Amino acid sequence: MGADCVIGCDIDSDAVRTARERVDLPMFVGSADGVRTAWADVIVANIDAATLGRIAPELERARKPGATLILSGFPEDNAPKCFAASTTLRQDGWLCMVD
Repeated sequence: MGADCVIGCDIDSDAVRTARERVDLPMFVGSADGVRTAWADVIVANIDAATLGRIAPELERARKPGATLILSGFPEDNAPKCFAASTTLRQDGWLCMVD
């Protein structure tokens, strides 16, 4: 997609290890609070709605103004209430919200 810089993070060290085996990108074990303020042009989070609700302030802090936020990992009947999506994609009962 033309990104100059991409990083990945997860609080699960096994997930980071698996991701490192599949892609050649910098990754760290930790959460979005380890990302500099207003740094990200795009944030992708594939986690459950409850966790998204808890980390919403950190995602908003890390994204640049006007940056794209892509959220997935939750069923239609359990979408996060703390985000307004400009686009919502549905597949097999699961949602992806894009803003």
